[in-house]
Amino acid sequence: MMMNVAVVSIYPPPNSIHSRHGGVASYTHNLVNSMSKHSAKILVFSDKSQGVKSYYADNGIIIKRCWNKGMIYPFQIFFNVLNSKIDVIHIQHEFFLYGNGISAGLFPLLQMLLRLLNKPIIVTIHGVIPLSRLNKEFIEENKLNGTPVMLRAGLYSLVKLIVRLSTCTIVHENNLKEILTSEYKCDPSKIHVIPHGIEERDDSIENSKAKQMLGYQDKKTVLFFGYLTEYKGIELLIEAFDNLNDDDAILIIAGGEHPRLKENESYRNYITSLKKKADLTGKNVIFTGFVPEEKIGIYFSAADVVVCPYTVFMSSSGPLSLSISYRTPFLLSSELKSFISDDNLIFEKDPASLSEKIRQILNDPAVKLKSLEYCDEMRIFRSWEKIGEKTCKLYIMSFQSSC
Repeated sequence: MMMNVAVVSIYPPPNSIHSRHGGVASYTHNLVNSMSKHSAKILVFSDKSQGVKSYYADNGIIIKRCWNKGMIYPFQIFFNVLNSKIDVIHIQHEFFLYGNGISAGLFPLLQMLLRLLNKPIIVTIHGVIPLSRLNKEFIEENKLNGTPVMLRAGLYSLVKLIVRLSTCTIVHENNLKEILTSEYKCDPSKIHVIPHGIEERDDSIENSKAKQMLGYQDKKTVLFFGYLTEYKGIELLIEAFDNLNDDDAILIIAGGEHPRLKENESYRNYITSLKKKADLTGKNVIFTGFVPEEKIGIYFSAADVVVCPYTVFMSSSGPLSLSISYRTPFLLSSELKSFISDDNLIFEKDPASLSEKIRQILNDPAVKLKSLEYCDEMRIFRSWEKIGEKTCKLYIMSFQSSC
């Protein structure tokens, strides 16, 4: 059955998958390309981008750049979808994806407008904030405005309404579905778990050669990758690395400042304190800044282990997906333990636990092999071909149930 699918999302510029837009853009790119192989005709309604044409084809997929982040995006998207022949509407959602402040709360308005078209509306929620973790510390870390009580009430109402207005909702992990059903009291029958896909990489490099390219020959390389934000536990990683006491090891913190937060004074102070903390260790801690797309493969190929020290579980981990796709060993904080059952690859959120796990994976081939075996399993189970197929089946089911 050939489906005409409208996908609403941000989208990377031509010839660029990993853009400064963030993970949702590359996710959408990979998703629509995988779905086009499963009897789906895709029209992407994307954000306007300076220097990029407003209408073009990307590998047979039509990209229509027709909306701006801000107060009017629901109307811009609605009037463009209105004039298109579609069977199913699939919207990507992440907080602040369509704008900050009031704009972020207008997502249900977009859904209500699109419901006028009498088409199935599928929403992928990329991040689910646990209400139980929304405290003063979380608010300060993420530079949000308001009290915990006010934000919990607003977030509860917003997310519950998003799920209610959708025909069905996609999340990437079972834990995220559990949060929606237990904390947000959403209907579990409307929530479907389709994992984040794993890319097939063609830019992987032999480990020693990648280290040589970066100038880190003969070094045991520990990698953190992603935007520098407080909930990701970077301070914990720096402390653990300091406790490692291995002069042959280096810690690479590969990532730039978060685009939403970089003008915030409190966030600027956090970045400064983070770098001071690294300087005080007297160890080899390197901040790279933003990593351009063409160098991502070099950093993951050079890494002996990728560490994801997150303090809050809110979404599927992009760096973990990259680790799996590059077949790079990894360690996860206990917040991410739902991803894997092997305790050797999980650390508690304290420096001593993390130091010991880093030491093990750097020096014990058996522990490293466990991580690589998991990478191999996930590359099959979460291949984009399988993710595209599962998503298309959900489209068909939603379309048939609405007829």
